[in-house]
Amino acid sequence: MTDREIRKLIVPREFVAAWFRELPKHKTYEAAYEAIEDIYEDYFGRRRYSCYDSFRVIKDRIHKAK
Repeated sequence: MTDREIRKLIVPREFVAAWFRELPKHKTYEAAYEAIEDIYEDYFGRRRYSCYDSFRVIKDRIHKAK
């Protein structure tokens, strides 16, 4: 990921979009989430979401809003 793509992860919709792009590379949804979360944490020094379930709540809200 480029710096610009990583900075976009601040926006919840962009984090979810990155997760969707990452899905084919991983065996589970949670593994794809952790991969994006690791990138976020390396760049910003903290996790974006407290856990996978917290991320799922946001993902579901964004998906319902469409």
